[in-house]
Amino acid sequence: MLPSESRHSGSRAGARAIDIRALREQRHFIKTTAFLLPHAAKMQVLEMMERLRRGRMEPPLRPPVGQAPPLPQMTDGEAVREINWRVETLPPGDAEAVARLVRSLTRWHAERRKKAARARDRGPVQPPRPAPPAGG
Repeated sequence: MLPSESRHSGSRAGARAIDIRALREQRHFIKTTAFLLPHAAKMQVLEMMERLRRGRMEPPLRPPVGQAPPLPQMTDGEAVREINWRVETLPPGDAEAVARLVRSLTRWHAERRKKAARARDRGPVQPPRPAPPAGG
């Protein structure tokens, strides 16, 4: 074997390399950040994970479009456990898509908190003063 040849030179043609470090970082980001999200946002994350999972299913097993059963009602703790369980099986493309959703949700909530803090700092809104009497 020549020095320029790799031990992996016989790998499949067209196979895509997976960046394991990036995949683990995305999965970790989803887990830790989803824990901090409000309940409605956690459910959005779970719904996206479920849609992506159904998209990967073989056609005979895939439910017809629009007929998939909704996610059951869950407490915050149950939603976090479900996210943590599902995130470990996410393929790279799905992990990237879910991480983008989580980032957008956290930006939205951060901006909302900042606006509320600014409004709180300004204090109560003062009513406009009445105009002075005319001609007086």
